[in-house]
Order: sequence, then structure tokens, then C-alpha cells
Amino acid sequence: MMRHEPTDKLGGDTAGVTWSASRALADVMSHQRSNNEQQMTVLELGCGTGFLAMALAVDGCNVIATDVRSQMRALRRNVNLNRLGHKVRCVPWDWSAEVQPDNIDWSAITHCIGAELVCYNEHGTTSAALARTLATVLERCRAGIEVKLMMRSRLNTGSAERSVMEPSNSYDARSAVWRFVELELPLHGLFAKKESMDEYDLTRYNVCGLGLYSVHISLRMATLPAAMSFIAQGMAATTHISTWRRWRAIGAEDAEATSTDDPSDACAGAAEGDDLENAFASLEDYEGGEGDGDRSPSPRLCARTAHPCPTAGL
Repeated sequence: MMRHEPTDKLGGDTAGVTWSASRALADVMSHQRSNNEQQMTVLELGCGTGFLAMALAVDGCNVIATDVRSQMRALRRNVNLNRLGHKVRCVPWDWSAEVQPDNIDWSAITHCIGAELVCYNEHGTTSAALARTLATVLERCRAGIEVKLMMRSRLNTGSAERSVMEPSNSYDARSAVWRFVELELPLHGLFAKKESMDEYDLTRYNVCGLGLYSVHISLRMATLPAAMSFIAQGMAATTHISTWRRWRAIGAEDAEATSTDDPSDACAGAAEGDDLENAFASLEDYEGGEGDGDRSPSPRLCARTAHPCPTAGL
């Protein structure tokens, strides 16, 4: 059995507690580990006492356990007590600082997990920092990384003077988990999907309000580069049309000023201008306007712009 010391004096607050959600998530990951032959490298956010990280290490995973710097002393002590220093790396990471650790091999990470990361936060600061951190993980790690969070919905059943946060199966705006999933994640281009826990034997835990969530990049954010590319192409096409109009106006003025009476020149110009005339017509149709009614370029315009640069890229 793993040994770990309470860290209330060293870490404080929620970091010094081994939550039942951590034990439940350990069972979920162990079940997934048994169905996965590949080596799993797990990044844990807000590891606290290190129970979950050590449970995964015993199960054969390589774990990068992260938490605030003030928690590192207690975390390393627990890891060393269980002689798991070769499987668990302890890395300080303060989400609120918006500074990412520079000693993590992001490409090696296959899973990112966290338990009870959203608890009593009433003002959204922790939730926003966590959402921003998850966005960083999904951006920097390999494609296909799995992000799983075990969170418990709680409601304040106390008075205005003394809050009492009790687990609840209600999922609404009164819960910090609801605000995190429904508000903070979308603001950072992410969404969470609640997964079924029926296949896992979690009956020995208090499952009231407990939920397993997988976090993904929003499809709208994933398609943003493609949308920007489409807009850029449309702007380029508009530029081509405007440039063509200027060329056409200049050519028409030159044709009026220096028109020729030689029929052979006119025939030659018309022959050279056949393809160009079609291109002009296509541009008018693309723009959606009615055009100026004159789709026959002057002989001099055809001769000068038989292969004009503005339409070369269309």
C-alpha cells in the first residue's frame, strides 16, 4: 500500500487533501491502462499530495506531476517515501503566472489528467487559469492527446456568513463546475464532454455530483485557420478585380486617343483578346455586378494586355 503523509502544514488548503475523486480517477486510468499496450506518459495538473501520480506510476505509467511551487517539498517527500522517483517527475507549475514549464517534453505526453481542480472557486480566477492551461496543453502536446478531468459539482448549502459546500447532482449556474464547463472553457476555444462511468466500478466511492469529463479543442476554433485562409483568398480576388478595372480604364482611354483604322490590326487584336474577353466576363460574374455592357475590349487594349498580370492568378 502506498504511503503518503498529510500535507496540510506544508501545502495547505485543498492541496493537502487526498480526494476521493483522485482515487476514482486512478481506477479509471488503470482500466484504460489495461486496454492500452503503448507506454503512457501522463501529465497531472494540480497533483496535491501526489496520490494519483503515484498510483499511475505503480501501474506502469511515466508521470509528470505538477502543482504550485509551495507544494513541491511535500510532493517530493511522498514520492521518495514510495521509492517512485524514477517514475514520477515533480515539476512546479503555477497556472496564474501564465508561464509554462520549460523542462517538459510536450511531444511525449499521451494523457493529461486532473482531479478536483474546480472546487470552491466563487470568482472564476482559478477556473480561467485552468482553462488557459488546458488550452496550452492541447496546443503544445501531440495530436490525439487525451485530457480527462474528474470533477465534483458542489452547491453552497450554508449561510451568507458561512459557506458550506456540499456535493450535489444538480448541474446549474450555482456550481463552480458548471461555470467552468459552460463558460470558461468556451472562452478559451475548448469544450468538455461528460463521459459515462458505468463501465468502471466506482461504487465504493461517494459518486454524488462526481463527473468524468474529456476536454477537446472546439471545432470552430480548429477551423479558424481555414476560415481566415478563405477570407484572405476573397480579399486577394477583390484586389485582382480592382486592378483589372484600372487596367481596363487606362486601356480604353488609350484606345480612344490613338485608335487605328487598319482592319488588320483590329482583327489581330480581336484574336489576341478572345481569352482575355472571357476572363473579363468571368470577373464580372464573380463580382456579382451587371458590368458596363461592353464586353469587347478595344484593339489596343487587347494588344497591350493579352496576358495581364492582374488575372494571372485567377
